[in-house]
Amino acid sequence: MASVQRPKRPQLSARRYSSASSKFDPRLGAIDEDGGMQPDTPTSSYQNFRRPLSRLRNLSIPHYHISRPFSPSPLSSDWSSITGPGGEKFGDIRGRQQVNSRGGWKRIFFLVGISILLIAGLIVGLVLGLRSRNHGKHSSSAPAETQDFPAGTYSITTFLAAVKTSCTSNPATWRCYPYTVYATNDSSTYNSSAATLTWTIAPDGHSDSKFLISSSENPFAPTFVNASLTTVDVGSNTQAYYFSVPGMQKLVIPTVALTSDGSTDQCYYNETVFEAWLYTKIPKSYPDMEMSRAGGTDQQWPHAVKIQETISSGTGVPDCYKSVNGMDESRVDIATGSANGQCGCTYQNYGA
Repeated sequence: MASVQRPKRPQLSARRYSSASSKFDPRLGAIDEDGGMQPDTPTSSYQNFRRPLSRLRNLSIPHYHISRPFSPSPLSSDWSSITGPGGEKFGDIRGRQQVNSRGGWKRIFFLVGISILLIAGLIVGLVLGLRSRNHGKHSSSAPAETQDFPAGTYSITTFLAAVKTSCTSNPATWRCYPYTVYATNDSSTYNSSAATLTWTIAPDGHSDSKFLISSSENPFAPTFVNASLTTVDVGSNTQAYYFSVPGMQKLVIPTVALTSDGSTDQCYYNETVFEAWLYTKIPKSYPDMEMSRAGGTDQQWPHAVKIQETISSGTGVPDCYKSVNGMDESRVDIATGSANGQCGCTYQNYGA
């Protein structure tokens, strides 16, 4: 049988192998900083790769724009003179782009608005704080009215607002406790002019809308029991509970001797009228918070109060006596005051 000869396997030389492997040299093109890209190393033959770019086009290889790296330089005077179709300058456009890249004008306006609001709030806070501080210095907040109002026991702190002495020819014979008149321009009188009274209001026992008022024992104020309270000026700002006690006796110890021997004297004003207005709408402005806390444990009347002691000139006004060991010994004649003259003490807790 004839033998079959197998074809010989072609042997690749080292030269051909190296040449073949050189055909495939995968290399990626570099990317420029300004967005350009160098072409990838073509996968064609090494000879084609070394051809000029103008000939690569004929090989249907995509053409890539090759440019050198670009580094931005500062805005020159030549660029700043360049204008756009709308007359805008290149430098202005670039500036606006920088603003827009950081949030735009809206963000700037928002921040400016927030700053203005913060400054306005600070100013308003300072004004209100100073006003509140000044109000707290000269006034106290009114306590809330109770369910049984006006019934209750009240500590009423007032200041001596005015003194009249025309009912007598000798002003030293009429005095008003605490003997210091309140003056807004003299802070030393703020405390020394204070007079505190304690009054109790209770239903009269016949009607829930009618009340009686009585005073506590006080050596410096008139004492009264179960004076009738009436409501006056209903519906107006001066609405108040009012009472009047006529024919009261007011005792005054003159500041000077009325006789030549220098003895102590006492003068009586036998027809003194004591009256008061307990307002329900007018706010009080005296005393301040510190004085209110020191005024006693009783609740305070929550509104303004006005109290008056008055007497008109006439026969027996005043009625003065020489006093020996606290006893009236002999009468001392004191001429009456001017016609239609009046003596009075006025107390209040508003208008300070």
